Amino acid sequence: MTRAQALSHGSALLSAPSPSPALDAEVLLAYACGCNRSELLAHLEEPLPLLRGWRFRWLIHRRWSGIPVAYLTHEKEFYGRSFYVNRYVLTPRPETELMIEAALGTIHANGSIATIIDVGTGSGCIAITLALELPHLKVLATDTSAPALAVAKKNATHYGVDTRITFLRGNLIKPLLATPYPLLSNSLLLANLPYLTTDEIKGELTSEPRDALDGSSDGLKYYRLLIEQLMTLPPISLPRCLILELHPPTALAINELLRQAWPRAQLTLQLDLKGLKRVVVVKLEN
Repeated sequence: MTRAQALSHGSALLSAPSPSPALDAEVLLAYACGCNRSELLAHLEEPLPLLRGWRFRWLIHRRWSGIPVAYLTHEKEFYGRSFYVNRYVLTPRPETELMIEAALGTIHANGSIATIIDVGTGSGCIAITLALELPHLKVLATDTSAPALAVAKKNATHYGVDTRITFLRGNLIKPLLATPYPLLSNSLLLANLPYLTTDEIKGELTSEPRDALDGSSDGLKYYRLLIEQLMTLPPISLPRCLILELHPPTALAINELLRQAWPRAQLTLQLDLKGLKRVVVVKLEN
């Protein structure tokens, strides 16, 4: 069997369960062959060794059963860089890259920001990307999951920023309040929180960590909790700016929570490539 024949067979098997069967088959075959997609596609007529063929069929079977490609290859691209992922962290989404753009724009417009805080860091893709893009800033990152923090630290070490990012375990900003790293008025806080409703977690999403997806019955549980935690701080200790990823169906409800908490704050909604409300930038007065 050639690589081309294997791709055709794998793509056909994935035509029902996957929205991108051809791409999935290419990524999995390249992984099985130990090469990148460009190298694979440049030599499609090469015969596929037996052991690599078996590995490819196993990967196709796992993908057919609903396992995301990124969990099979342990790799996902984010903001032009490859990040290690496993079943303990969400796979980075392209939509989340809008948070990076919002953060870069905010920091470039406000020279007083000296610290970045990434709440619910998961794979660490946000914290690490901003540490690489803004090497002069301090970066703090929190998560409740010890296995997720292990993944984030692995990625930070890979990109050489492990000594520049402080990883803390705990619920949202709580670990920041119990350490020598209090929230300061010159910080920028980013949070990509669990925002799906419980009923929305179905299909392929059930393969990802539920506690990183489930925002309770209305999807707002962790936004409420983050706001409550922030409101316990004196105004002088609040971040200068918040950047939150939104679930489009609940975007307006989250904005209302923010307006109730900080009536004088400046809120700016940003749309993703599909024209959906995806990110809110909250400039607080402190």
